[in-house]
Amino acid sequence: MIKVGRALDTESLCVVPGLNVWSIRVDVSILNDEGNAEDVAVWAAMASLLNTRRPEVSVRGETVLVHPPHERDPIPLSIHHVPLPITNVVTPHKPSQAAASSSLLTSSLQPFVVDPTLAEVSAASAVVTVALNAEDQVCNILKEGGGDVSYGLLKSMVAHAKSLYPQIRKVMDDAMALHEKKRKDAIRAQFQWAQTRTGVGKAAAPAAEAPAAAATESTTEEPDQKKRRTD
Repeated sequence: MIKVGRALDTESLCVVPGLNVWSIRVDVSILNDEGNAEDVAVWAAMASLLNTRRPEVSVRGETVLVHPPHERDPIPLSIHHVPLPITNVVTPHKPSQAAASSSLLTSSLQPFVVDPTLAEVSAASAVVTVALNAEDQVCNILKEGGGDVSYGLLKSMVAHAKSLYPQIRKVMDDAMALHEKKRKDAIRAQFQWAQTRTGVGKAAAPAAEAPAAAATESTTEEPDQKKRRTD
C-alpha cells in the first residue's frame, strides 16, 4: 500500500543520477497477533518513514560527502501523503424482509465491525479494508471474502474510517514528537561531549609574553677592519 500508493517520493532519494541513491527498507516484526495486525504494521511502517531522517549530502564534482548529524541536521524524507488502512468485517446475518427487498446499492442496514479480532475475521462473510489519507481521499479499497457489500454499507465504512483517521494520526504524531525530542537530546549530548574533547567553545588562554627583544645589532666594526680603513 505504501509503495503502490507512492506515499514516499522516491526521486528525492537520488543523490547522483545513475550512481548514488539512498535505499529505504522497513522491517516490521509482529510479536503478538490478536487480529488486524496488517493495519497496525502499515501504521508503524508509515510512522517510521515520517520519523526517519537521512544525513545531509554534499556533492563536489565526483565526490559525495555525507555529513554526520552533529555537523548538519539530518533531513526528513519527502512524503507525498500518509495513507492509513482501516479494516472492517461484515458479519453474516439473515436479512429482514425489508432489507432483502431493498437494493444492494442503497442498503446500509448490514452491521460491520471495525478493528476485528482473529475470531471476528474467521466468522465474517467479508473483510473490507479502506485506506485514507489526511485529505480524506480514498487511496485504496480491498475486499476479501464472498459476502455481499452494498454501496450504502461501503459508504458507511468510508465515513467511519474518516472519523477514525485523526485519532490514529494523533497517536502517531505524539509518539514521533517524543522520539524527535530524544533524538535532538542525543545529538546535543554528543556535541557537548565533542566540545569537552576538542575544546571547542572554550575561551582561549592568554598568550605568553614574548621574550625580551634581541639586543640591537652592533654596528661597531672589528678593530682590524677599522685599522685597514685608516691605512
